[in-house]
Amino acid sequence: MEFTNLSHHHLLLHHHLLLHRLRYKHIWDVDKDAFMRRYAKANRALTAFETDIARYRELASDIQSEEGYSNIGFIRVDSGPLKQALMEHCKKWEAKFTHLLNTNAADEIATLYENIAKVTAACNSKPPGRTPHTSLRVSSPTSPTSPSR
Repeated sequence: MEFTNLSHHHLLLHHHLLLHRLRYKHIWDVDKDAFMRRYAKANRALTAFETDIARYRELASDIQSEEGYSNIGFIRVDSGPLKQALMEHCKKWEAKFTHLLNTNAADEIATLYENIAKVTAACNSKPPGRTPHTSLRVSSPTSPTSPSR
């Protein structure tokens, strides 16, 4: 009888750990750097960044709200270190997304400044074929070359 009871508790413990593993596996199992390289190449919109950052914040909140201890029969499972590790992974994901977003914004601003510099240089340059002494002459209806009455 004791052996069956022990096996039952062992199965419950295994089931408990398996549920946690499957529920949060994507947080630690994915290579963050490789994922972020693919994400950067996809050139995602700002709303995609916002959604992904919010998802990891929500996951961290969900993990934090989970029970720290679970009693399975006579076994007490301390999930505190697991919760802490999972929340750290969520923070790393959040940091990677915000870093990429910051890098993309800095690149776009640098491109904008380059374009402004090019346009400014083009506006300040003399048109081809004009010398500094050549000026445009605009005649008005009352100019001295107009016939008078």
